[in-house]
Amino acid sequence: GLGTLNHTALTVARIADANEKCSELSKMNQIAASTAVIASPELTEILVLSRSLNQRSGGVFDITFAPIQSDVESWGPDAGLTNSVQEFTPKASADSKQKVGNSLWNIDPAARKVQYLKPGIKLVVNGVAKGYAAQKAAEKLLPLKLRGFAIIGGGMFVAACAALKDNTLMCIEDP
Repeated sequence: GLGTLNHTALTVARIADANEKCSELSKMNQIAASTAVIASPELTEILVLSRSLNQRSGGVFDITFAPIQSDVESWGPDAGLTNSVQEFTPKASADSKQKVGNSLWNIDPAARKVQYLKPGIKLVVNGVAKGYAAQKAAEKLLPLKLRGFAIIGGGMFVAACAALKDNTLMCIEDP
């Protein structure tokens, strides 16, 4: 039911929010350069999906972008991230550039082991994690055979069946 959906969203936030000190990903970011870390099944799925998105985008989508993002944010509020990664990368510090790239971390999905190849790597998967949570919530709703539903939360939207036409729509916002 709805409690299960809320639990799914909270679980993903607890696991994958790089800005939450107690999250699994934050802890991984702190120690994975010195030792391999066993990730939960959920975080493993999110990281494998992130790696796939990186490969499919030709490297444009990159969850190691945090050091360059920090550089951009230090330039002031007007710097923003409105331009492409390629435009910002030349302006980023040499130190930050050395901490960015999909090749700087390894994952063994079968063993759920993650290791960073150098210190200073920080994975940030917030967008992927939100999509993952929305997908998992949708998977829980599909067996209920609803005429339609929509899940809206954190900028993510998932809909099924007649969700956009049916006035009996079940809508779960920020599960």
